[in-house]
Amino acid sequence: MSFSAVFKFDGGVAEGYEVVSSLYMFSQATDDKGRPSSAVQGGGIMVQVVSTDDRKLVELMMDPYRL
Repeated sequence: MSFSAVFKFDGGVAEGYEVVSSLYMFSQATDDKGRPSSAVQGGGIMVQVVSTDDRKLVELMMDPYRL
């Protein structure tokens, strides 16, 4: 499947970062019969972007005081 996406965030470059690939995962507990037994819970999001000389994205990822 082909897609075109741009990753933007506050403080980043105005035009954003070209997304090369993305992946997201969530989890949900199941009972012994395989039926859902909880609400969907946290997971993970992976976004791969084209490298640039701009350091704002790296600074955001490394800042322990930002969410």
